[in-house]
Parts: sequence; structure tokens; C-alpha cells
Amino acid sequence: MGKSSNPNVGSSDKMNINRRRVLASLAGAGTVSVAGCSGGGSSGESESEADSESSSGSEDRYGGHLRTAFEDTTANLNPMLQASTTGYAYLSQLYSSLIIIDEDLELKGDLARDWEGNSDGTEWTFTLRENATWHHNGENVTAQDVKATFEAVNDPDTGSPGREVINNIESMEATGEY
Repeated sequence: MGKSSNPNVGSSDKMNINRRRVLASLAGAGTVSVAGCSGGGSSGESESEADSESSSGSEDRYGGHLRTAFEDTTANLNPMLQASTTGYAYLSQLYSSLIIIDEDLELKGDLARDWEGNSDGTEWTFTLRENATWHHNGENVTAQDVKATFEAVNDPDTGSPGREVINNIESMEATGEY
């Protein structure tokens, strides 16, 4: 997440997000798809031999090959403009999110150390880690930075594909430094 140089960011547009949209945002931002995988046999054994052996009910075997289908490049490194799952996979190694989905499909804090929603899921409060810093200058990431990032994503002039996910936010405020 980062600060925007867009003069329209910081406007008092009303924003609101419900529980379903938060979870959809998280899943959309952290999705990585594996198009296909195939187990293989030992070296020198053809795939058809390995496939027929594994389907014949023989013992499980370890080793082989995992094949996945990913593009080998991403169009850009701007997380606000990313639209492909491959790009998300790359950028998740470079940038932080408020929360992520871990390998057990559980929500886990990244920039946020704590978060909670009201009883109907229409208001969310995130508390940031105080030790999160910007890579380029070492300054702390603040609540105002996160707010500015969401506003930039939601600005039609930015052209972010993420706008579609968060454009129903009615209002947002940074209530403290973190």
C-alpha cells in the first residue's frame, strides 16, 4: 500500500463495506490459481507408465514432477493496477496487505495486527502494526497511508481493477496514527 499523489484522494466520499465484501476483497487480492499439476514417476519412466501404475492401486510413491501453469511475467508492479492472478502472486512477495489468507485458508494479519467488525458487518476497524515501515524511506506506515491507498484504488482516475471490489465503501476515517 502506498501514498497517492492524486489530488482527489482525501475527499470525503462516503464509503461502507460489509462482511461479504471484505472477505471477497481478501480472497480476490490473495488468489493464486494452479491450472494443473501432474505427479510423475522416477527418472526414465514415462508419464503414461506412472499414470497407469498410480491408477492400478499400487503403493504411494514420493517424488516426481509438479507442473503448474503461470505466466512468466506480469504487466506491471503497481499493485493498484494489477488484474491477473499471476501478478497477485508476484506482488504478494513485494507488498503488504492489511490481512492475508494463509495456507490453511485462515485470515491472518499482515499490516493489521487486529481487526473487528460491528454486529451487522457494516463497519470495520483495523489496528495496524506499529513496526511496519516503508521500504524506500523507513518511515512508519500509518492509518492515513492505508486510507489514502484505499481512496486511490477507489478513484476512477486511477483505473484500478480493485475499485470494483471496494466501490461500495461509504466512508473511511483514520482515527489515530495506527
